[in-house]
Amino acid sequence: MRRLLASALISALLASPALAATCGNTSAGFDAWKQDFQREAKRAGVRKAGLQALANAQYARRTISADRNQKSFKYSLEKFMQIRGSATIVAQGRKRKARNPDFYAALERKYGVPAGVLIAIHGMETAFGNYMGDSQVVSAIVT
Repeated sequence: MRRLLASALISALLASPALAATCGNTSAGFDAWKQDFQREAKRAGVRKAGLQALANAQYARRTISADRNQKSFKYSLEKFMQIRGSATIVAQGRKRKARNPDFYAALERKYGVPAGVLIAIHGMETAFGNYMGDSQVVSAIVT
């Protein structure tokens, strides 16, 4: 259910023109932004459950802290890719795409993002669904 709600919110965001929101280090302005985004999400077709998930979202201080303290920015690209296991992710991603090319082609058509990019994000951020984190997904995403 959380994935569905998160997907609905992300879809609403991707379907609308990109508007740069001010990003700070505190929760100042978060509630006002959330209300504006809720109106935008509703216009984009997000339904009641998705809007309720957004309304219940809290400012995620851990998400901001993690973003502001990413060690990976200190590494060269080569070192970062080595640490993150990029060779394994690439190999697994290629196998997944080969096993289900229609699925990835549909994602590409729907979101306008090359399948390889989506696969890379899925592999790097979740180990292809094997690590889902311990954060409230909607709160982390909207923060």
